[in-house]
Amino acid sequence: MKNHVTQKYQKPLPRMRTAKECFHMIHEADPDSRISLCYIRNLAKNRLVIAHQIGSRILINYDSLIDYLNKAATFETRPTSERKAVGGISPVQ
Repeated sequence: MKNHVTQKYQKPLPRMRTAKECFHMIHEADPDSRISLCYIRNLAKNRLVIAHQIGSRILINYDSLIDYLNKAATFETRPTSERKAVGGISPVQ
């Protein structure tokens, strides 16, 4: 894939795609992926990935999405003993 560069600033252009396009790009790279379209939309809605609303469309920065998914894959959960209570509910020991 050709990396487009702006002439004035020599920075790579962000790959802005709709959630459906991101979904298809992920599944082209990995046909067995379990990432759902709803999950991608929720990441954008909750501002966990870079996204911009253009009219009625929400465009997601595809590279930001991939970075987020890579970080989530290497995330280590803390042991139950280190978890804090949320909203007055204590974790089950």
